[in-house]
Amino acid sequence: MIEIKLPSSAAVQLLTERMNIELDMRKKSGKINADRSLPELPTLLLMEIAEHSAFDLVAFLPLDILTEESNLDEIVAKTIRSVARLYNAINFTNYSQATAASLLFPLRNVLRRSEKDESYKNN
Repeated sequence: MIEIKLPSSAAVQLLTERMNIELDMRKKSGKINADRSLPELPTLLLMEIAEHSAFDLVAFLPLDILTEESNLDEIVAKTIRSVARLYNAINFTNYSQATAASLLFPLRNVLRRSEKDESYKNN
């Protein structure tokens, strides 16, 4: 098992920064009014942005962390709960490790399948 040691404050800061980037992209595409900020967003939209941002951050991690057993689900769940408290999204303060695992499942599934596929060796 790979144990990731990341302070909660650093994880929250990373996620919040990525959420701001996601918000800016949505503003540019016209999906959100340009005058809105993260604290002003409805809870469901805020958590959608948080989940998308968490997924994006995890996608940048080394493959071993994603394909091997690790405490990544726990870190994602704790970080999203902390961000929920930060923005008073009370109904998401019970974000579970199982929910985090289901968020990351598609990425892990693709990576595990690609590990088994050896077609890249023929290039």
